[in-house]
Amino acid sequence: MKLINQTGIKVVLDGQGADELFGGYPYYFTSNFHNQLIRGKFIALIKRLRYYSSMNYGFDYLLRTYTKQFGVHNLPAFLHKPLHFGIYDELRFLNPDFLRENNTRFQTQLHYPENRLNSMLSFDYFEGNLKNLLRCEDRSSMWFSVESRTPFADDINLMKYVFNIPESYKIVNDQTKYLLRNAMQNVVPKTIINRKDKMGYVSQNNQWITELKDYFTSFFEE
Repeated sequence: MKLINQTGIKVVLDGQGADELFGGYPYYFTSNFHNQLIRGKFIALIKRLRYYSSMNYGFDYLLRTYTKQFGVHNLPAFLHKPLHFGIYDELRFLNPDFLRENNTRFQTQLHYPENRLNSMLSFDYFEGNLKNLLRCEDRSSMWFSVESRTPFADDINLMKYVFNIPESYKIVNDQTKYLLRNAMQNVVPKTIINRKDKMGYVSQNNQWITELKDYFTSFFEE
């Protein structure tokens, strides 16, 4: 927004909401292989998992994400605790006595009422992190006197229309945001339309915390 302000541009269009409408985040793939798993389509599932393992975020990420979203609660109760520790490494920093006293609080957060893509999209759009992203958008743009419009997040007719489209049209052949990519074929350059290395605005949090692990551990052990 600072750079935009320096160019003299006053109004911009921003894509916030597009991922939640059309299925743009990598963890939405978990809905696909959950549905194949419960339908017994194991050959198709194996092929899909091989494909995921070749992508930049990796099979390990998707497996952990799937377990967080759907897997743990479908397994016997005695497996919940060891799986929690396997998924949430940070629990290992906590004092053992504190863990025992608060064991029932450590539950995986099953956000989605149904194991379906449209259900996941709807939750993320109306109840999830999009609100925080829009707040950041608004504050950042106002700070630098830029008018930022978010058509994917404020067009009621578009919302209603897209949420009524079957989920099978939203991720096709493992391509996220399939509808949006095709709608923009003659508008957006092919290098953007076909890119597969999407990621958010990330910092080196994991690296920093790993390097300072011993320092942080001392605080949690108390």
